[in-house]
Amino acid sequence: MSEEGKTIKEIFNQTRGIFKDVSLLLRTVEEQMTKEEWEAPTTTATAGGSSAIQNPDAWLPYEVFRFFYNNEEHPNFLVFVSVLLDTPRKKEYEIDEPLITAGFFDFGKTKVEYNNFSWDYSKWYGLLYKEVKKKGENVEYGHIISRKYETQEQEEKKYPFQSVKCFAWPLTTIKNSADVESKITKQLIQLLQSV
Repeated sequence: MSEEGKTIKEIFNQTRGIFKDVSLLLRTVEEQMTKEEWEAPTTTATAGGSSAIQNPDAWLPYEVFRFFYNNEEHPNFLVFVSVLLDTPRKKEYEIDEPLITAGFFDFGKTKVEYNNFSWDYSKWYGLLYKEVKKKGENVEYGHIISRKYETQEQEEKKYPFQSVKCFAWPLTTIKNSADVESKITKQLIQLLQSV
C-alpha cells in the first residue's frame, strides 16, 4: 500500500473514532437524562448530511444530537444536546472548534409532539451565537444565551416555539462521564428547574 493510501485510510479511521466518541458522549447524556425522567423520542442522531453525489461537502454530518421531552412535568419543553462538529456548508453559523451545546425550546401552551419539531433545532446554539456576536457581545462558554421570539417573528419564521435558552462548551473539554454530568446534564437540569 502507498503512503498516500495509508494516510487516507488513517484519516477515515480517525474520523470513525471521533464519531464513536461523540456517540458515547451523547449516549452518556441520554442515560443521565433518562434518570431525570427525560425521554429521547427517536434514535436519529445526525443532521446536516447528504448522500447526494453533488454534495460531497455534506457527506459527513455537521451536527450530532439528541432531543428529549418530559410530557408529565414539562410537556411544552423540547430539550436538546447537540455536538456542532464544523461550520455547516451553508454557513448558517461559524465555529472555531467543535462544541457541545445544550438547552431547551419553550413551546408555550403547546405540548411538544414528536412530529412538531425540526432536526434543524440541533444547530440553534450556533445560530444564537452568530446573532449575539453580530451585536458585538462577548459569549463565554458555559453561560446561557436566551432568545424570546415575538408573535410576529414566530409567524414570519414559522417557529412553533416561543423561546430558547442554551449554552455550550468546547467539545474537547468533555473527557469523561463526570464532565458530561457536571458541564452538560447538571447545568441543563438546573436551567430547566430555573423556569
